Amino acid sequence: MIDKTAFDGCASAEDAIKALGESGAKTVHIGIFDIDTVFREKAVGVAKAQRMIAEGYGFSDVLFEWDSAEVTYTGGSFADERAAIDPASGRVYPFAPDSAIFLSDLTGRHAPMSPRSIAKAQIDRAAAMGYGIRVGFEYEFFLFEETPESLRAKGYRDLRCAAVGNRPYSLATVALEEEFLSGLFATLALAGIDTDSYHSELGPGCLEAPLAAREGLRAADDAALFKTLTKAHALRCGRMACFMAKWSNQWPGQSGHMHISLYELDSGKPVFAGDGPGGALNDPLRWFLGGVLRHLPELLVMTAHTVNAYRRMVPGAWAPTHASWGRENRSCAARVITSPAADTRIEYRVPAADANPYLALAACLASGLDGIEKRTDPPAMSGEDAYLDAVSPEHAFPRDLMEAADRWRASAAARGFFGDTFVDWFARTRQWECDVFRGHVSDLDVRRYFEVM
Repeated sequence: MIDKTAFDGCASAEDAIKALGESGAKTVHIGIFDIDTVFREKAVGVAKAQRMIAEGYGFSDVLFEWDSAEVTYTGGSFADERAAIDPASGRVYPFAPDSAIFLSDLTGRHAPMSPRSIAKAQIDRAAAMGYGIRVGFEYEFFLFEETPESLRAKGYRDLRCAAVGNRPYSLATVALEEEFLSGLFATLALAGIDTDSYHSELGPGCLEAPLAAREGLRAADDAALFKTLTKAHALRCGRMACFMAKWSNQWPGQSGHMHISLYELDSGKPVFAGDGPGGALNDPLRWFLGGVLRHLPELLVMTAHTVNAYRRMVPGAWAPTHASWGRENRSCAARVITSPAADTRIEYRVPAADANPYLALAACLASGLDGIEKRTDPPAMSGEDAYLDAVSPEHAFPRDLMEAADRWRASAAARGFFGDTFVDWFARTRQWECDVFRGHVSDLDVRRYFEVM
């Protein structure tokens, strides 16, 4: 097995090529994350991987011209487009000895659609302002005693959850799933992904894993690979892990929260650190928070990009319903955590588990930096229960994906942050997703209207 630190510190193509040669790797998995955080890869020998790192390579541009069901939005040649491998992204591939993973991005016509590139652009913007970012994602997911074959045989009905008697924070559930969990976290550790903690959550087979905070793009890379490797590990165990926003009417949705803070690049000093619990928020934190909440409704589609995601954001379902904030308040969109003072941060509670972590990070960071630049004050803090807030139109969330896509398309801020090409393309893909559902007759349609009409 390759040492998990073999690729640490690679800053250039030359570094990565040398590290690969010295690592003993025989196979390299080189891939691109698409809009739904699916890792689309090619596995190649190490010599070819080294050439690809040095020269780039081709990958079909269909990656950003099809939906989650791999149905294309339009026709076309779907030719290979140039892609560049990030030399700093190398890590161990945990499912086979002597194998590595590297991440890449398209660099041609579809480069503006790459979620990873969009996040990187905002991290670079923060750096130009003198800030580094520190981010920790946390994910809830449901574990099922199913396989892809059994799902299809059952028509996705009557699914068997793991740990049927699960309770939140249950030692019994963690003990029951010890073999699966120890195997999962050993797998993640080999790939350089560390968890801060783990516990059971609300619903049968529901688990939560907060990831260790990382600096820069590595945080989103860890998050994207966490979902990929967790699903792969479950499949290897004859089970399935689901990161849908809301898979059942009986249980709340699944979150993909993000904890974010800034630090000064020249000194390492935490930017948001204040006086601790109960103290006034310092200016950078207040302005960053103000920017996040100011732009949240019009950027919501970046963190809720599926029709299903809007089933989660309803009152009382442990998900926010409007742009709101509070200290240690889990009913708000932004939870401000000020203890200990040096770790002061914002928990961005809007994304569901199905959100693309690169887009979630880009949306939060772009709007927060804009808040600092414009010295935007946040609205009044919510009361104890944010669901009881009187919500003004500018703070209300879009009610569904169609409304969110319309708000996004009309957003001058979105176009300023991310460019017309991405805004128009993403709006078109979300319109497509809405149209798929608009033309589908659901079970609820039949139950509600069949006899009466």
